[in-house]
Amino acid sequence: MGGEQWFNYVAYQEDIGKAFRELLEAEFAAGNYTISDTRRPRSISELLKLAGSDGTGSILDFQGVVSTPREKPIDAYDDLEARPYFLKVVPLCVEDLMRYFGSKTPTFEQIESSYDFFDDVDRGHGIYVIFYERDKPVGIFFAGRAVD
Repeated sequence: MGGEQWFNYVAYQEDIGKAFRELLEAEFAAGNYTISDTRRPRSISELLKLAGSDGTGSILDFQGVVSTPREKPIDAYDDLEARPYFLKVVPLCVEDLMRYFGSKTPTFEQIESSYDFFDDVDRGHGIYVIFYERDKPVGIFFAGRAVD
């Protein structure tokens, strides 16, 4: 499968794209990436240029959020079908939520205790899961495999 696994989580907000962009900025500011170039980039776009095709081995390689879940479980896609999702994070479909966490509204503890979904995530692909407490959304869990 290759590619470094990464995961992050943030407090819930309705705008998943905004939450993702804010997380990218926070990860960049914290220096949570790896590149062979010794220069310190001033922006994420500069970082990606310096990283080149090797990528950063982190969430910073990812370019956006797809808001609708895939119609099939993540392990049912071949490379050609998955291309629209390359370097994007995508919500898990209900079938995947049930298979990995046993719930359509998993808690953080359920997600944290089952990283089996990584077996089905290819390089350059990511997922996100909204997690709940007492049936209310409280956070967003992002995970994926870097391209490297």
